[in-house]
Amino acid sequence: MPAINKVSAAVFDRPAKPRGRQPSPDQLAMMDRIRSLKTEKDAFEVLLIGEEKPATVRAQIARASKAVGVDIAVLRSPHGWYVGLMTPERQRGRRRAPTER
Repeated sequence: MPAINKVSAAVFDRPAKPRGRQPSPDQLAMMDRIRSLKTEKDAFEVLLIGEEKPATVRAQIARASKAVGVDIAVLRSPHGWYVGLMTPERQRGRRRAPTER
């Protein structure tokens, strides 16, 4: 007859899976800067340095904003991007009419 031992039910718990790659220090700094935006009068400029491509930097800004959960407006500057909180006046693109129910 086989030996039977009592064990904790924790042996059935699966370890947590990693949720992807950790953000880089630059991305963490960008997230902190976006968190610091409190009012619509707060804004900052992200400068392009070296061989950075504008589209790549804008994508990094968008990812940081999404990770933090802050809706931001991004506008092209002569040397990079301006970043501030999104307001109705800063919203671009197609505006949807309010729907009545």
